[in-house]
Amino acid sequence: MDPVKLQQALDDVFDQALLRHGFTNYMRDYQLVIHAATDPRSGIAPAMLRYLFRHCVQATCTTTVPADTWRKSLDDRLITYETGVDLDGYVWGVNWQDLYPGATLIADSPASRTCAL
Repeated sequence: MDPVKLQQALDDVFDQALLRHGFTNYMRDYQLVIHAATDPRSGIAPAMLRYLFRHCVQATCTTTVPADTWRKSLDDRLITYETGVDLDGYVWGVNWQDLYPGATLIADSPASRTCAL
């Protein structure tokens, strides 16, 4: 895919719900599964999107959850919504993360040049 089009596709899911990400079971490709929604009054139906990065040799994902929130969010009860909802900390059990501040495509980097197919 053209890098400009790919960056636009990633920009289109800015601030949406990332449900899953990681390498596929066969470990060659990397995928993002996103629930995209808008204000219901817009009339635009929510959509489940799957972005598959074929022949992916490296993917880097970082969190924007602040360090102090991480420290308060280590209790295993927070990984299930029902047991974590009333606790102080981030409730991982919501089972999604906000795609904020968004994704950045690095089309030309030392890593991409060494691993070019």
